[in-house]
Amino acid sequence: MDRFLLTKWYLDAVDADGRSAFVYSSALTWGRARVGWHAVSTCGPEGERSHRASISPIALPARDGARLVWRADPLGCAVECSPTCGAISERLLDGPDGALDWKCAAPAAHVDVTLADAPAIRGVGYAECLSLTLPPWRLPIEELRWGRWVSDDAGRSLVWIDWRGPRARTDAYLDGGRAASPFVSDDVVQATGLSLRLGVRRQLYSRSLTATLAGLGRLLDMLPASWRDVEDAKWMCRARLETADGTAADGWCVDERVRFPR
Repeated sequence: MDRFLLTKWYLDAVDADGRSAFVYSSALTWGRARVGWHAVSTCGPEGERSHRASISPIALPARDGARLVWRADPLGCAVECSPTCGAISERLLDGPDGALDWKCAAPAAHVDVTLADAPAIRGVGYAECLSLTLPPWRLPIEELRWGRWVSDDAGRSLVWIDWRGPRARTDAYLDGGRAASPFVSDDVVQATGLSLRLGVRRQLYSRSLTATLAGLGRLLDMLPASWRDVEDAKWMCRARLETADGTAADGWCVDERVRFPR
């Protein structure tokens, strides 16, 4: 099998008014093919949206001292992410066909997203990186539920990963540490000593992978037809975290559901 390596960064930010930015930066090596795909989407509190993507050569996010930075001139975008708690690293899958490594570089952060044609979005946010040596259409997953919650002062965070299918697993991390006995639904995320109750969710998008990666052209045709039909939906909402010590905090939640046709 041709060598396969996909590195995919995701960063986001939500400001006090509910304006949000979602940044994607990825690099794929597949046999002799080398391609990058990068995008930035924004959403206003009244639902106004923008989206732009590029396959121009753009460096992936990188450390600059304590900060994580990314600059994408073809997209008119620059990001500065200052984590407020330690990173999380997990190998989520390991097998003879390859591995999936997840690094949450910033479970909570102060994030500035500068845009060439719109006001900057400065708020609290999140950053992670996935590295796959296993082609994603071979992942033993039927449905993925992922989400992150960050308190308004970026002092607390909750991240969850919920796999459904042959290799089901559910993980949750409170303030960077693993939480025991997690449970994930559309309305609540619970684990030992904590409960996150989600408010009214606002859908940001619902789309197929074909629509997302339309700019890849002929490379997209190389993907299995079933993978091109992957359904991806993302929401955001206000949510309150309550913990066993009697404390509570409010913040923004971003969550996602990905369904993998078989």
